[in-house]
Amino acid sequence: IIDAGLNKCAEDMSSQIMSGDLDLKSMFVKTDVHPQKADESGIDWVVFADTLNFSFWMQESEPQYLVTYRGTTYNGYLALCAAINKSLDSGVELTKPEFFKSISEERLNELLMGDGGVPIPLLADRVKCLHEVGTVLCDKYGGKFTNLMAQCDNSAVKLLQMVLDNFTCFRDVSEFKGKTVSIHKRAQILVADLWCLFEGTGQGSFSDIHSLTMFADYRVPQSLQH
Repeated sequence: IIDAGLNKCAEDMSSQIMSGDLDLKSMFVKTDVHPQKADESGIDWVVFADTLNFSFWMQESEPQYLVTYRGTTYNGYLALCAAINKSLDSGVELTKPEFFKSISEERLNELLMGDGGVPIPLLADRVKCLHEVGTVLCDKYGGKFTNLMAQCDNSAVKLLQMVLDNFTCFRDVSEFKGKTVSIHKRAQILVADLWCLFEGTGQGSFSDIHSLTMFADYRVPQSLQH
C-alpha cells in the first residue's frame, strides 16, 4: 500500500462525506441495478446477491464476465446484479429461497450467463452456497430471510452473528501462524447492504452499524494505490 494513496483516499472520502456528496445510506439504492424498494423482495434480492458476491476476477487474456442490461454493460459484481435482474424481469423467481435451494448448476449457469456465452466464474461453488442458504432458510425460517432479521433486535452485530451461525458458506475464517483470523467479508456486506436498502430505517435501523469493520475486498488495496 502506498502511504500517499492511503492519505489521498481518506481525504477524498472525508471531504465528500462532510459536503454531503457521499451519503452512505443512499449509496445502495442509487446504483441502478440494485433493488429500489425496501421490502421482502428487496431483502430476497440482497441475500441472493451477497450469497454469490465473491471472486469475479478473471485473467486479462480470458473472455470477461460482462452482462448488458437495459443498454448498459456491467462487469464484476454489477454484472451479477444485472444478470439477476434480467432473470427476474423474465418471470423467474430466482431470488426466492424455495426456488434456489435446489437449483441445478446447468439452470443457474443459464440464468446468470454473461454476454457472448461467458459463464459466471466459480459456478459450482456458487450453486453450493445457494443450496445451503436456501435450505437453511426454508427449514428454519419459513423460506424468508425477513423472519431471521426479526430475531436480531435491530442489531447489526447480532444479525452478523446469526448469519455466521446459520450459514457456513459465509464463514471466511482461517488459521494463520497459530491464530484464528476472521474476515467475515460477505457476512458484513450482507448486513451493511440491508442497512443501506432500508436507508437505516425500519428493519434496517441498526443502531450499532458502526461496529462493522471495513470489508476486506480485493479492490481495496488497488484503490489505496491510486
